[in-house]
Amino acid sequence: MGVLTSVRGRPGAGMEWRVTIELSGADGTRQTHEVARGGGTDPHSPLDPLGLTLDDGKTVLASVQRHLVEARVAEYSALRRRCSHCRGLRPLKDTR
Repeated sequence: MGVLTSVRGRPGAGMEWRVTIELSGADGTRQTHEVARGGGTDPHSPLDPLGLTLDDGKTVLASVQRHLVEARVAEYSALRRRCSHCRGLRPLKDTR
């Protein structure tokens, strides 16, 4: 789910990281979203935390949850738009 890369060309810069989520729909479509990114700080600094702070972890989890819920709602809405009897599109009452 995540990719770790070392920063080249920037002496003293530490590892950079990013967390991505890939969603695969029932129809085979794929969506990739970058959830979080960080790093690039001085690896010798004693002030930088090792790993994520609790607040950072909550932010990453909230972002993953947001992408999952949006994708599930969109997929469910698209499936419910077709009539189960005639397979025609049902009319929309509101387009907000």
